[in-house]
Amino acid sequence: MKDPNDSNLLVNRLILLVLTLILGCLAYLVFEKREVVRVRADKTFTISEEIAVPSQTADALVETQLFSKSAVNVLSNRLAQARRSLPTAISQPSPVFNTEEPKEPAKPTSVANPKTSSQTDATATEPLLGFVSGRAFLHGVPPPEKVIAPLGSDPICGKLHSEPVTTRFFVVSNDGALADVFIYIKAGAESAPSVSAPAMLDQVGCEYQPYIFGLQTGQKLIIKNSDPTIHNIHITPKLGGNVESNQALLPNGQALPKSFGVPELFMTFKCEVHPWMFAYACVVEHPYFAVTGRDGSFVISNLPSGKYTLAAIHRKAGELTREIVVGEGPLEPIIFRFELSGAGKQIADSQSARRDSF
Repeated sequence: MKDPNDSNLLVNRLILLVLTLILGCLAYLVFEKREVVRVRADKTFTISEEIAVPSQTADALVETQLFSKSAVNVLSNRLAQARRSLPTAISQPSPVFNTEEPKEPAKPTSVANPKTSSQTDATATEPLLGFVSGRAFLHGVPPPEKVIAPLGSDPICGKLHSEPVTTRFFVVSNDGALADVFIYIKAGAESAPSVSAPAMLDQVGCEYQPYIFGLQTGQKLIIKNSDPTIHNIHITPKLGGNVESNQALLPNGQALPKSFGVPELFMTFKCEVHPWMFAYACVVEHPYFAVTGRDGSFVISNLPSGKYTLAAIHRKAGELTREIVVGEGPLEPIIFRFELSGAGKQIADSQSARRDSF
């Protein structure tokens, strides 16, 4: 008869074997399948290839559930121990766990005595920019303007005006202020690259607007036709280098771009479809110019410090000049007074004979 104790012993051994297998599986899962973190001397850590984890902070790792809280605590403790064991020169926070904002580098302190500093003050070498302003006046009684009779009789142009249109030889206000005077630096200013902003010449009411205007060499001029009739743009330079051209411009058609490379005063623009239409461009090599308004005023800005010859020229009344110095204190307004008597009247009469007949 079989001893019962032998059966109990066998069952106990089987139970022990099963428990051993279970414990072995658990040990395998715990120690073989979980991440292996190795803290290196260069403060980086490596995740086992079985679990690909991007570089994140400990909080982010917990949020994505790639690590349990206990694993993160173990990792943080081991990383802290590794930091304490590293030399002082490289014992900075690991870039993986550094969540602080980067600090700006300290700004250099100002030099107490700039004269002894090896650094150059950039503003000390920049020229001072100033401006000149003033007004132009006409002394004397100008000849009466002529009524442009053909404009009123034109079937299209005549309907664009409710009153008779006259010539614009002398546009003078009640106090004698003179418009359409071209003011510019005649001497002392260096040539400069052309400005980027284009100038505009329009045809409105079968007249050029503006009548007198300034341009810099190379500056783009946009010519428009805002009238309900065709015009032709006949440009007749007097100096070589500026090309003569004659082109039609349809009503409200595409604008016509032009530019000129040679300085020239009072270059003529005319329309032969409407022979009373004239405009005049003054082309110079720099941007230091202006045209007086109806109140006779002008302003020329951004002038570097220096000595200049300022000129004021009117197409009928002649030319006046003034020596100015920019950079030695504020300039008083410059007043140009044109005298329309004697020599001045002879200039006006002779120019009238040579130029447009209207």
